[in-house]
Amino acid sequence: MNFAKTYLELGGQFSPSFIGKKVISDGSIKDFENSSAIIPYLNIGGFHFWGHADFFISIPLAQIPFKKNDSTNFIFNKSVVTGARFLPWAIRENKIRPYVGVNWAIVNFQNKIKPEENQPLLSENKLIFDAGLLYGKSNM
Repeated sequence: MNFAKTYLELGGQFSPSFIGKKVISDGSIKDFENSSAIIPYLNIGGFHFWGHADFFISIPLAQIPFKKNDSTNFIFNKSVVTGARFLPWAIRENKIRPYVGVNWAIVNFQNKIKPEENQPLLSENKLIFDAGLLYGKSNM
């Protein structure tokens, strides 16, 4: 294995449906349902240190709701994510390898309730710890 190897990956994030609340003009609160959605993303990364470390950025491409709702919509995504993973056993072709990692992201949430489309955008910095398995395919 080389000291460093670059890769591109397409993936996605799933957002389940949820019940939201909105304040209507008379001051009362009304429930509404936000549809589940998928957010496709592009990962650009590189394995370093002979396959023991993975440094990457993850770029969200769009938000695709499963149901169209004419009166409400929402944005719930992570901005560009920067992360690193450590693999105790180096990534190898046709092998599954465990990893632990940490990602830094800004999580964004915004309701889009018609007719008032200018709802506040809530953003929060998050440090996300993760663990999982990677499968090394030929030519990674």
